[in-house]
Amino acid sequence: MINKNLKISELDILGIKQNLINFLKNQEEFNSYNFEGSALNVLMDILAYNTYYNAYYNNITISEMFLDSALKRSSIVSLAKHFNYLPKTITAATTTIEITTTSNSQDLNNFYIPKYTTYITNRDGENIPFVTMEDIYFSTVINENQSSTITKKSNIVTLKQGKLKTFSFIYDIKNQAQKFVIPFQNVDFSTLVVKVQPNPENTEENVFYYAKNITEINGESNVYFVEESSDGFLRIFFGDGILGTKLKDSSVIRIEIIETIGEQGNGVGITNSTSIFTTSQGDFSSFSGNIPTFSSITTKVIQPSFGGSPKETKDNIKFNAIRNYTTAERAVTKNDYKNIILKDNPYIQDVIVWGGEENSPPDYGKVFICAKPIGGSDLSTSEKNNLIESLTSTRNVVGIQLEIVQPNTIYLNLNIHVKVDPITINKTTNIKQEIRKTIDQFFSYYVRKFDADFYSAELIENIQNIDDSIISNNIDIVLEKRFIPNFAIIDNYIINFDNELNNSTKTLTSNLFGYTDSNFIDRNCQLEDDGLGNISLYYNIGNKKIYINKKIGTINYKTGSITLNNFKPSFLVNNYPITIQVIPKQKDIIASKKTILEFDITSSNSLYINEELIPYRNK
Repeated sequence: MINKNLKISELDILGIKQNLINFLKNQEEFNSYNFEGSALNVLMDILAYNTYYNAYYNNITISEMFLDSALKRSSIVSLAKHFNYLPKTITAATTTIEITTTSNSQDLNNFYIPKYTTYITNRDGENIPFVTMEDIYFSTVINENQSSTITKKSNIVTLKQGKLKTFSFIYDIKNQAQKFVIPFQNVDFSTLVVKVQPNPENTEENVFYYAKNITEINGESNVYFVEESSDGFLRIFFGDGILGTKLKDSSVIRIEIIETIGEQGNGVGITNSTSIFTTSQGDFSSFSGNIPTFSSITTKVIQPSFGGSPKETKDNIKFNAIRNYTTAERAVTKNDYKNIILKDNPYIQDVIVWGGEENSPPDYGKVFICAKPIGGSDLSTSEKNNLIESLTSTRNVVGIQLEIVQPNTIYLNLNIHVKVDPITINKTTNIKQEIRKTIDQFFSYYVRKFDADFYSAELIENIQNIDDSIISNNIDIVLEKRFIPNFAIIDNYIINFDNELNNSTKTLTSNLFGYTDSNFIDRNCQLEDDGLGNISLYYNIGNKKIYINKKIGTINYKTGSITLNNFKPSFLVNNYPITIQVIPKQKDIIASKKTILEFDITSSNSLYINEELIPYRNK
C-alpha cells in the first residue's frame, strides 16, 4: 500500500523539497508528472522555501521565549522582568576631591558651590567632565600669619564623571498609552532624580524615589518604577493610587540624570594628585552666594576615579536575574548577601561574603563582606556606609552585625621571555602589543576576582597561541603590594602576600619614599631584605648605601608575611604609594579568601617583554 502521508522529519531545505515531491508522486493525480520540469520545479522551490522560512522563524521565536535560549537583548530584558530584575545601566566613575579656596574678601563666608557644578580634567588631550553630586560648603582654616586672608576647605567632595541631562514630561490622564522614556543613551540610573510638580501654576515640587520593595509602599508613597524599554532606553512610570501615588492631570515631571562614558572614566587622578580638576572664573556664574575674588582655588585628589562600568551584558542578565529572584530581597545566606550587593551596586566588580564562624579567629554574630570596585582596590567610606545601611535597614537578620573588610590586592608584575622565529612571523603582527592584550584579557576572564588563583602554565599557553612564529615563552613573576602610610604617627604595618617567597637570595625591594633620618633630614629611602629574614631601611649617596635602620622589620619567607615596626615615612615620592615587591618561590600564585590578584596594565613596572628572534630550523 502506498503511503500518501507527508513526511515532516526533514529540516534542511533540500530534504523539505524532496518530501514534497515524494508526497505529490504518491497522489494518483500527479503520479505521471515530471517534477524536474521547469514550472513544477520552481513551484517545489517556492513551497520548500516557504516551509523552511516558517520553520526557522518559529524556532527563533520560541527560543526568544525562554531566558536560557534568548539571544536578543530586548527579549532577555523582557523575560528578566518576570524575576523583578532591572538590568544594570552604564555606571559613572566616581572620584573624591578636596577644594581649597583663598580670598581677601569677606564674601567668601557666604560662598558655596551647588550640586551639578561641572569640573573639567584633561587626560591625554581629552577633556573629561565631572559633576558635583551635592552642594559644597566650606569650613574656615585659621591663618595665624595672614589674618587678612580667608582660607576655606571643603569636606570630601564626591564627583561623578559625566554631564547633567534634564528632561520634562506633562502627565496626561486621558492618554492611557503615555510612556515616560528618558531620551538619553549611556545614563547612570543610580544618579536619576525624579521630581513632580502637581500644579503647573505652583512651583512646589515633590521628590519621588525608586520603588525597590512593593511591601514597603502604599497608595500615598511618592515612588516611581523603572524598566528598560525594548530600544534600550530607561522608562519610568508611576503608581495607580494603590501601589504608589497616582499623579494628577497636567502634573509636570522633571528628571535629572548623568550621562557618562562609563569605564573610560576610571583612573583619573592616579598620576597627578593636585590641581587636575579645574574650573575657569567664568564658570563661577553658576555658583551660589556672593562671588569673591579668589587669590587661589585648588583641588586635591583624595581618591582617583574608579567604579565606572559598562551596561550589563546579556549573559550577565541571564545569570543574575534568576539569582536575584531566589534572594527575594532578604539577606540570610552568604549568597543572598552577594546577590543583593552585586544587584544594587553595579560599580562593584566582585564580592565575597563569609560568616563569623568561618573567620580567623572566629567572631560569632557577624557577617564579613569584602568587595572590590571596578577600577579600584577598595570602597570609599561613604560607599561602605551606604552598603551597610542598605543591608541592615530591612534585609538582614536582626542581631547580625556587618563588617566590611578591605580586599588584599596583590599585583603581579610579569617578565615575559618570548622566542620568535623571524622567518615565519607575520610582518603585520606586533608581538608585544598582542601579548599585552592577551595578558589583560586573561586576567579579566580568569583572575580579577576573589578566590581565583593564577597558574602560569595557562597564561603561557595563551601567549603561545598568539602566533605560529612564537617558538616558546617563559614567565618570571614579581609580587607587589601598595599602601599609603599614616604620616602623622609611628605605626606597625603587616603586609601579607600569603604565598611562599624565594629566600635563596634577597627577595624584597621597594620604590622610593620619604623618611627622616636621625639628623632630621628627609631622605629618599628604600627597603630591602638580607636573605635572613631582616628588613633594612636605607638611602643612596652615589653608589653607596647608607642604612638608617638595619632591622626596621622582618619577613617570613614561608608565609609571605612582612612586618614593619615603628615605621613613620614622611612623604610619598611623586605622590605614588609605597610599593613593596617580592619574588615568589613558585610561579603559581594562590589567592586566599579575601585576596584579589591584579595586573595593572597602566603601571610601568607591570610588564616587561623580552622578544628574542631565533630562527626555528627544526620544524
